[in-house]
Amino acid sequence: MESFYQNSIEFKTKHFQKLQPSYEALKDSQKPKSLILSCADSRVNPNEFTLAEPGEVFSIRNAGNLIQEYDPKSPTNEAVTLEYGVEVLEIPEIIVCGHRNCGAMGGVLNFEGLSGLPTVQQGLKPIHDLYQAEFTTAPTVDELIEWNVKKQMQNILSYPFVAKRVEQGKLQVWGWVWDFVNAKVSFRIHHSELDANLEVKNA
Repeated sequence: MESFYQNSIEFKTKHFQKLQPSYEALKDSQKPKSLILSCADSRVNPNEFTLAEPGEVFSIRNAGNLIQEYDPKSPTNEAVTLEYGVEVLEIPEIIVCGHRNCGAMGGVLNFEGLSGLPTVQQGLKPIHDLYQAEFTTAPTVDELIEWNVKKQMQNILSYPFVAKRVEQGKLQVWGWVWDFVNAKVSFRIHHSELDANLEVKNA
């Protein structure tokens, strides 16, 4: 059943009137407050838990809230979105938003269990290989989720256009872990708190 189509009609008839002025103002341009890189998990809705209004959030979503390191010869769609958001829209804030009970990070920990999902396994292989290289003992899934957020922050900071605006004080990069069961940010870190080993400075 195409239930969401009926919901879209209900949105138009019951809810859109109060939002129409906002969308009318956004007709020709947008000026988002934040770019949020989050997981595709259906339980995680950044626009909902940040109480964002239309036009305030520029979004990247995928399994595991991942973005590869800067590679000008092989740009991904995530990299394209990041560059547009930073260079054209001049977004002043980037949030890497992981979440508790992340299935992608669970898959990284139980990598052989993904053998029946070859596309997923291949897609998660780079972060799995990094995890194996950087951890001497197996982390908990919560530890891996937090590490992954910091790793993706590091990857974002590897993009020259990001690094330039951060250095100029025009861009902040944050890492969050959203606990959707308890409706709270259970882990939060600023880019200035990271060192090269993804440790928290002065901790």
